Amino acid sequence: MKFLSLILCITILLTCCNSTKNSKQKDTNYTLQGEYDIISINSTPLSNKQLTINFNDSQKTVSGYSGCNTFTGNYTINENTLHFSKIAYTKKFCPEAIKIEEKVIKTFSFIETVNYKNKQVLLQGKGDNALMTLEKK
Repeated sequence: MKFLSLILCITILLTCCNSTKNSKQKDTNYTLQGEYDIISINSTPLSNKQLTINFNDSQKTVSGYSGCNTFTGNYTINENTLHFSKIAYTKKFCPEAIKIEEKVIKTFSFIETVNYKNKQVLLQGKGDNALMTLEKK
């Protein structure tokens, strides 16, 4: 009888620990839903350029304005791992905005993670460097 009680207690303890672990894992799921201003790329301030990015979590699509043209594509997010794919953009010619626009489009391929700091969203590459900094509108 004592042995059966011991087995029951151990089972209950293990079940409780496992449910706590699962609830902690759910808290680490990130969401990006909404529209953001792109305020910097590689620590270069861009807040006066009115660049935007919009995430649609239900369809896993991304779109925005990169200085002259608009862009659209797909993304996947798993916990804080973030990857962009199939980024396409319109091809208007804007000589005054071409350098910034090229930076925006190229940066998508280097982004690996997403983190939050204060009211900003940091899209990061390898290590802790913020490749793109966003602020929710």
